[in-house]
Amino acid sequence: MSTSVHVLLVAVLVFSVYLSGGDCQVKQQWRQLAEKRWLAKRAIDWSGMYLPTHVNKSSSCGRAVEAMFDSFTKNETWAAEMVDSWGKTSSGIFYGNSYYPGVIDQCLNVKSPDNAIHGKYCVINIRKASHKKTVHHINLPVTLEHLGLTPFIINDKVTNGTFFRYATCIPDVCSTEELWASLVQEYWEKDYNLLYTFCQPDEMFTAFTAGDIAFIAVVSILFSLMLAAGIVDVYIQNTNNKTLAKGGLKYLLPFSVYTNTQKLFELNTKSSPGTISCLHGIKVLSMTWVIFGHQQSASLQLNANTQDMWKRVNKFLYQAIANAYFSVDTFFMVGGLLLSCSAFRQLKRTGKFNVALFFLHRLVRLVPAIAIVAGLYATVVHFFMSGFFADFWHYWEATCSQIWWRDILFINNFVNEPAGLGLGGDCLGQCWYLAVDTQLYLVAPLIFLPLYYYAPVGKVWMYVLCVLSIYIPAQIIYTYDLPPSSFLVARNADVYYNKVYLTPWCRAGPWLVGIWLGYIMYTQDHKRVVLKKWQVVGGWTAAVCTGVLLVFGVWSYNTVPPKADYDIVTQVVYGGLQRFMWGVVMAWIIYACHYGAGGLVNDFSPPHLAAT
Repeated sequence: MSTSVHVLLVAVLVFSVYLSGGDCQVKQQWRQLAEKRWLAKRAIDWSGMYLPTHVNKSSSCGRAVEAMFDSFTKNETWAAEMVDSWGKTSSGIFYGNSYYPGVIDQCLNVKSPDNAIHGKYCVINIRKASHKKTVHHINLPVTLEHLGLTPFIINDKVTNGTFFRYATCIPDVCSTEELWASLVQEYWEKDYNLLYTFCQPDEMFTAFTAGDIAFIAVVSILFSLMLAAGIVDVYIQNTNNKTLAKGGLKYLLPFSVYTNTQKLFELNTKSSPGTISCLHGIKVLSMTWVIFGHQQSASLQLNANTQDMWKRVNKFLYQAIANAYFSVDTFFMVGGLLLSCSAFRQLKRTGKFNVALFFLHRLVRLVPAIAIVAGLYATVVHFFMSGFFADFWHYWEATCSQIWWRDILFINNFVNEPAGLGLGGDCLGQCWYLAVDTQLYLVAPLIFLPLYYYAPVGKVWMYVLCVLSIYIPAQIIYTYDLPPSSFLVARNADVYYNKVYLTPWCRAGPWLVGIWLGYIMYTQDHKRVVLKKWQVVGGWTAAVCTGVLLVFGVWSYNTVPPKADYDIVTQVVYGGLQRFMWGVVMAWIIYACHYGAGGLVNDFSPPHLAAT
């Protein structure tokens, strides 16, 4: 055998010894293939962790594996390439590296000289066994935890390196079930639990389901409408045919790709009386905060230096990422502000409020977009997903195909239990925000109508709601002994997520502050507001101190492991006040910037109204 093959065998053998802690036990029928070759015997020892060696020898899979072994002992290139494409140990195991993706393209391009055997790329997931030996297999993972996407909390300490995910290349005639059944026998006597296996099926690139066809048809119709409307739009604008624009085609023109593309890329820097221009900068910075926070969260779980990453998490400045949830509260506050501004202006202009149009407008804006994305996840997305993490998308594909309606009905923050084995509890996880925001939107008329028609009563009602928005989360946190916020390591974190993080009554604080600010701006109309120096200094001092305390004040509790255990006062006070007070901080920033007291802060946005 060549030197490269010797090196390859040694590398794989190291991986097998590290995982198994000793020699592998395989059936005698496979040992008979290598009686005269020591290296082939060693290959049999580790092959059980990569190939379905425990299948029936007379089956199609068994014959293919036997042919692969025979070709490998003869040093034939195609079999060696299959082995070479396997995911094997690399440096940094004790540094937190536990993902070994192999080479998918090399595997899929392998074929035997007679074209009878092709490579099939599969992913195997194992975890260090606990005291009780368990098996967690189904065709898809039971929960996301089985995907290795959550830290493993043991005695309040996060332990890494217990989860391993590696790729293999097997003959394409072998099924996922055969690989799974063989691996169960291989790992049963070892120190590791087999979680699940996933093989990338060839038909995922070629087979169209009824759902795929339906989704493609719907999208094709929409694109056709956009194209047809764009052609008509260009014709009308070039011919100035106003009559044609006022006919039945006026219902087609809103789909125009021509006009809508111009609107998407339009940049208007002119200020107007109805524009709160500082919101543009706030939205951009907040969205950047959201994206960066999610990226950092993923990097803690899907990287090759996990141990080093956890060290960085404990640094003081990292709290800006670990406690980035306030970026979402900013959007709740802005949503309440824009809603109240729009509602009060409409009431002033028309003197009436159309409840049906108010609700219909919301549904028309959101439901089609959510339906398209959910349909994409449930159908054709599998045509574009391949590789080491393709099973994640198959997980969401199976979930979205069954419970897409939870997102469409905006109840996915309440009804979020798993839909079944191998399924999640929510199709589009990011849509929890839209569900909460829509639920607050539905009750908004009960808040701003009293403020407009019966201001004294409306203000009292608002005071009561603001107090409740602080009291309710504090009471829930106290009753269930929950953490004051979404900490990196905390007891009852899942209960906190369902009872506090996802519920509209616990997220209403900043939204109500936005309603308040919108009402204040409405009552001041377009009058020029001149803040006194002590008001500006006091306002910015209070806002900065409060914001810093909210983001960085829980550093002692939000580390891995926590430096201190939070007490009941911290739970109730911080847990109840945090979101409402963040809304107040953002309200001051918007108010100060809009009325000319923003200074350097307002330079992040276009010129504001007061400067004109």
